Amino acid sequence: MIIRKAFKFRLYPTTEQKERLSVQFGCARFVYNHYRAVREGYYLDTGTGLNYNDCTTDLADILKKEKPFLKDATAQVLQQSLMDLDKAYKNFFEGRAGYPKFKRKHGKQSIRFPQSFKINAKQIYLPKVGWVKTIFHRAIEGKAKNATVSKTKTGKYFISIQCECEIVEPAPKTESIGVDLGLKHFAILSTGEKVDNPKHMRKSERRLTIRQRRLSRTQRTPHSQDVVATWRSGETARENLCRIRGLIMLDSKAATPQPPPHSGKVTVIDYVLADMAERAAMGEIKHGMPLQTHNGRDALWDAYQEAMDLCMYLRQAILERDDNGLL
Repeated sequence: MIIRKAFKFRLYPTTEQKERLSVQFGCARFVYNHYRAVREGYYLDTGTGLNYNDCTTDLADILKKEKPFLKDATAQVLQQSLMDLDKAYKNFFEGRAGYPKFKRKHGKQSIRFPQSFKINAKQIYLPKVGWVKTIFHRAIEGKAKNATVSKTKTGKYFISIQCECEIVEPAPKTESIGVDLGLKHFAILSTGEKVDNPKHMRKSERRLTIRQRRLSRTQRTPHSQDVVATWRSGETARENLCRIRGLIMLDSKAATPQPPPHSGKVTVIDYVLADMAERAAMGEIKHGMPLQTHNGRDALWDAYQEAMDLCMYLRQAILERDDNGLL
């Protein structure tokens, strides 16, 4: 069985290479936004739409002559941008996504090289960029099909290499396992195993609050004495905030429990935990009472005895604040 597998690595481009990548990002973004507006205007005027081939022909025959700076970018990068736009429209019309939006200059940037990139032991060659220093923390498997270069909001560069790998098709398994989402524990398996909730967001709330305050106090108005210094301070505060959020996301992904390898079927009881906690705090749910989920399945409250104790503690605290006139 042949599958597509991605390998992501960190890039360390030089100052000159960063400028070249910025040109590639800007040209790809310009082409995407330009033909997004063209396709929308053409549909409003004629009632029919444009496809990928129409945009590609117009790009080669007309737009590149009107906008000579587009020649500074790799032609395949611009074509991949048009493919992304065409896919965005298809996903919209087939109900899989919302209407395509314009790409912003400030935010995550990405371009894709379908070919002409090369890989050696410590570097990756990108067309019109050169050999870029890369940290290979794992081995690349299979045949490389394309490479996507991305820049985060914090100014970090990454490359994701999509490879075609051949694996042995796993045999179907008949064993099943149930996953019960809880309040105190992240999940409780039918085997009796309990998965703790790491609560990465709760642990980082203080740092997020401090960074949010610094960002809110940053002024970016032309009335300040040093506009450039003020603008840079705002960007630094925003980058620090994005960096902390990125660390929280990485911690959350690393702590996400995976299904046991022996199980062939995984069944999840999907309670609305916010409603459950509120009802328990208000006394509407008691120990041993059967619960009705939104999909019609019943489960006993016995599995949530520990979470029930926590909810009763919160309820008692609310009642005490109410008696003291604090609510």
